[in-house]
Amino acid sequence: MGKKNRFFKQVSYTTMLALLATVVFFSCATHTAQRGKNITTNTVKINSDVVHSFYLFGDTHGLEKNSNQYQAIENELKKAPKNSSIFWLGNNAKAEVLGSLKKATTAKNYIFNGENEWKAGYDSLMIRETSYRKKSIQVLPSKICAIETLEVNDSLAVLAIDSEWFLEDWSDHPKATENCPIQTRELFFTELQNKLNDYQNRITIIAMHHPVISNGKHGGKFSVQDQLFPIENRIPMPVIGSFVNLVRATTGLTSQDLQSHRYRDFTQRVSTIIGKRENVLIFSAHDRSLQYLQDGNVRQIISGASVKATAAKVAGENDYSNGKKGFAKVKVYANGASDVEFFNWENGQAVWVHTQEMTTPRKEYLAKVYDKNIPKEKVVSVVDQKNLKKSQTYETFFGKHYRSVFGIEFPVETLDLQKRNIRPIRENINLQTINLRLQDNENAFVMIPVRKSATQLIQSIAYKNEYVANDFENTFTEKFLNDFQTTQHPFYPLIVPNIAQLVKVNQLK
Repeated sequence: MGKKNRFFKQVSYTTMLALLATVVFFSCATHTAQRGKNITTNTVKINSDVVHSFYLFGDTHGLEKNSNQYQAIENELKKAPKNSSIFWLGNNAKAEVLGSLKKATTAKNYIFNGENEWKAGYDSLMIRETSYRKKSIQVLPSKICAIETLEVNDSLAVLAIDSEWFLEDWSDHPKATENCPIQTRELFFTELQNKLNDYQNRITIIAMHHPVISNGKHGGKFSVQDQLFPIENRIPMPVIGSFVNLVRATTGLTSQDLQSHRYRDFTQRVSTIIGKRENVLIFSAHDRSLQYLQDGNVRQIISGASVKATAAKVAGENDYSNGKKGFAKVKVYANGASDVEFFNWENGQAVWVHTQEMTTPRKEYLAKVYDKNIPKEKVVSVVDQKNLKKSQTYETFFGKHYRSVFGIEFPVETLDLQKRNIRPIRENINLQTINLRLQDNENAFVMIPVRKSATQLIQSIAYKNEYVANDFENTFTEKFLNDFQTTQHPFYPLIVPNIAQLVKVNQLK
């Protein structure tokens, strides 16, 4: 029996060591630059005028003790054109330090809160905001709220988010929602989606301290040195260090790791809301590295290595990582394109190391002359009759519903936008539909499809934390839900205004 126990112990130890070795190998981050396999060049050429530039500096705490980095940042700020914004992306240097740097530039300076700012509590945050304001540096969002809009110009908007507001345990900060109309985390997600709807025709930047994806320490990627020295006081802990990092990469040791419960909920919901949008960029810090990561339509820049640097790695084909001190500069162009430049500090100077395109020029649609003989009306149905036919057995179990009404053909007037001077403004994503907002010289209208979208319903209710709408197209689930929607009369909204008027309830006409 003793030999058998020793055998199992030996196997378990061997298995654990093998597991830890695998983690070390596959999560190996480095300080040297890494590039995804789709990145074949360091340079990008965009033939358009720059409409705005953003200088991104993160984790500048302790900058006053690093004269070389201070000098390098000051040199860069002196070069910043007037149509620029300076973003200090959390865990910031003192107001006196950044106020001194502010004198080097005519560009506007903005501060974002990180976990360091929140450590001293709510009242301290209010005091810090006042001290930065006295140095002509605006804190975003102001008054310690979840989200605030900054309209840069007609083609560019910034949604400033206090991500630590979301991650904090509000029981430790009873005043967290005191000056904020957004009283719950769920309302924050609703507000974010509404704001993105409002600015869907502009390049929209989400600026906040915490990234939604990262291949640095907080994202569970560690260097060989991190495996041996998991604690910053440099006590060697081989094996134990790898185990600690494994826990951190899978469950998150603190609320600041991406795999922690609340942080994971935050990143998944934000990523899902962005899912269908191609006009969104995310600026963050948190991890002390320089990174560009792209996952679908999520385009994430991390610039958190202003003073200190930690290792990072590349995971995606379009990713870039750099584990050295430096900063990122983003340029947005008149044609809708944008790129990011990364710089490392060398001898008190910023040295360019990499440029990467993020958004491509917007599509230009040429004017098209349509057939002038378009009929004044067209006969249509909500759903094609052939898609409504069900067997008697099916109707026995699920009912007849209003399928026959959905298949009725009726004439619909052709809407001549040019003749009526009506122009489309934007689309609105709702629970079951994607609506189109229209406007003429006096009034605003909303065009709402009678036929609801099953995939939109699935996305809105069942998969808030993951973008899956495309995965359900032409599936049994989509077909079943589309049929289930025939339980509701398709034209019931037409009688609502009359009923509302009778009972004296305000109603859009």
